[in-house]
Amino acid sequence: MPGGQPQSVYTLDTAKLTQITSANGKPVVLRLRPGETVQLPGGRGSVTFDTVVRWAGLSVRSDPATMFTMISALLTVAGLIATLLVRRRRVFVRVTPDAVEIGGLAKSSDPGVERVVDQVRDGILERVTPATPRGAARGPDRKERA
Repeated sequence: MPGGQPQSVYTLDTAKLTQITSANGKPVVLRLRPGETVQLPGGRGSVTFDTVVRWAGLSVRSDPATMFTMISALLTVAGLIATLLVRRRRVFVRVTPDAVEIGGLAKSSDPGVERVVDQVRDGILERVTPATPRGAARGPDRKERA
């Protein structure tokens, strides 16, 4: 190299270099071990393989959000499992001066939907007719349909 300074082959500027070929026209291949020197053909100088410097690239990384991400994922899975196991019920209520209409709907067969509708009905009727004791007969002005 110009100036005689050793240089890494990975940073050579090859724009002005000419490839050396042997007598048969094939590129010259040099295989060297550390400490060996080889003369280039045509009196072009020599190549010396001085040493191999051992090195290692280490990457150390810390990610403090890993625990938060794991907890969020576990809570998401728990929520999905809960949506599969919890029975979905809907209760519809219409209160008019003449009647209280209550209907219940379950996503699948659910024998407990009747109990829920009865509890909602009893709670509404207690608020609509607070003077009437539970289980007592209703007067002619109040009708109940379930």
